[in-house]
Amino acid sequence: MNNYKKLETRIKSLEQKKKKKEENIKKEQNEIKEYNKELKELYAMKDEIEKVNNKLNNFFLNDSPTSNEVEEEYDNYES
Repeated sequence: MNNYKKLETRIKSLEQKKKKKEENIKKEQNEIKEYNKELKELYAMKDEIEKVNNKLNNFFLNDSPTSNEVEEEYDNYES
C-alpha cells in the first residue's frame, strides 16, 4: 500500500503542475494577443503617418501650388 500512496501523491503533484503550466500558457497567450492588437494599431498609425509625410513631400516639391491644389490636398487629408 505504501507504493500506491506514493503513486497517488505523484499523480496529484503532476496534475497540479500541469494545471499551473496550462494557466501560465493561457495568461501568456492573452498577453500575446494584446501585444498583437497594439502592434496592429501602431502599424496602422505608422502607415497613416507615412501617407501624410508623402503628401507633404509632394506638396512642398511643387514650385507654386495653386490655391485649388492646396484645397484639394486639405480635402484629401480630411477624408
